[in-house]
Amino acid sequence: MEKQPKGTYKIGHLAKLAGVTIHTLRYYDRIAVLRPKIRLDSGYRVYEEEDLNRLLFVQKAKMLGMTLDEITLLLNLKPQDENCRKMATLIQTHISDVEEKIRDLRHLRKILMGIMDECLHSPNPNICPTLERLKTPVAEKGIPKIKVPVRNKSAEWKKKSPLRP
Repeated sequence: MEKQPKGTYKIGHLAKLAGVTIHTLRYYDRIAVLRPKIRLDSGYRVYEEEDLNRLLFVQKAKMLGMTLDEITLLLNLKPQDENCRKMATLIQTHISDVEEKIRDLRHLRKILMGIMDECLHSPNPNICPTLERLKTPVAEKGIPKIKVPVRNKSAEWKKKSPLRP
């Protein structure tokens, strides 16, 4: 039986320490966000303290709303890469995204408030006009379409990223 090197973690232990799943760690390995430097002959992934720190960095960056592409680029920055300027530009991009989401959510809130008002003031409490509209096929005329913005943040970011080489 192979012996695990001292001061290392198997995948389950690392997952528990970082509060992620084993599946997440396997996914990070596949996409090269976090690749263990050690693999036992049995195929077990063995992680070091440096891997735990990298994983915690990934978790913190995700809490800030960064994508895995952005995080990977940050992890690969070298000291000579003007890290502070690039990080500030990245954060500015995120601030713009957050402001856009806030505008979208305010617009959605306004739509929902109108729908709720319509429901509360329906002349017939047994027939909800909103439910009727939702049940009606879209092809019929006179049915207002509610536009809910859907964006591919990752694709947009790749086009305008200050971190891209």
